Amino acid sequence: MMTIQIDIHDVGHGACAVITCADGYRVMIDCGRNERWSPSDHYPWNSIGALAISNLDEDHVADFDNMASVVEPGLIIANPSVDSRTLQAIKFRNGGMGRGITAFNQMLVHLQPGTWTHRDLYRSWPIFLRWYVGWNNPAVFPTSTNNLSLLNIFTHGRFRIVFGGDLETAGWRNLLANPDIAAELSNSSILIASHHGRENGQSDEAMRIMAPDAVVFSDSAIQHGTQESADDWYRSRVPGIQALQPFGLPPDRRHVFTTRRDGSMRIIADEDGSYSLTTKSAQFRRLPGVIDVDLRRFLTARSG
Repeated sequence: MMTIQIDIHDVGHGACAVITCADGYRVMIDCGRNERWSPSDHYPWNSIGALAISNLDEDHVADFDNMASVVEPGLIIANPSVDSRTLQAIKFRNGGMGRGITAFNQMLVHLQPGTWTHRDLYRSWPIFLRWYVGWNNPAVFPTSTNNLSLLNIFTHGRFRIVFGGDLETAGWRNLLANPDIAAELSNSSILIASHHGRENGQSDEAMRIMAPDAVVFSDSAIQHGTQESADDWYRSRVPGIQALQPFGLPPDRRHVFTTRRDGSMRIIADEDGSYSLTTKSAQFRRLPGVIDVDLRRFLTARSG
């Protein structure tokens, strides 16, 4: 049975995750960095088949200049409706551009927005992974890049993981009006919460459609009370997954995982929908078709 590996890197208030397929093909979602870790130092030249930019904001592209020049992904994809002029207008309206966004915009100046392939290193799109993307248009959301996030949905057999970028509630609502996007989101396993789990990225409608087992935040240490309340909001909407415990100990169930608490994480997923999620201190496991007592209670409460 073929598996995929998903590494969610701890970059503080930023984002960087890498999916490694059975044939070694890697998809990187965002290239955020912090003072301790950067993707361009960790992943060698020509090791990333594709790089997806979920939001054109500095915390998602802080290492873009090094990724583009040192690692050289074979493929880069971002919201195809955002050109250089649009990006500059939004950024200068909201305080200017950092180093990562500046590097990305320099590429946009010379190339059409959307998908770019490296003339020498491009191999293909991933073969053993279904990759679906959705996006909003600047004509609908002209003032911020958050709702112009590239929604990334990856499906491996019966396992599905969703990367929400920095979508806010209105952005989710607009995307969900498209029945194809809503269908692709259904029956998800894991959600990487939009806008680092913040309140303005929450969508009841999206959560009902996705129905994930658990939610992951890529976020920094607690700085605002809304970070803690966001944990509670998501926790009440997912059944959670159980920790692997020694025999005889009561099961521990987690609903929300955060890089600020759990550090970097690794998910190993099989085609049958089973998967494990490993943090720095524990391992959790979800098996297909297994309904434990706590999960049954959650499903009963939700249907009632």
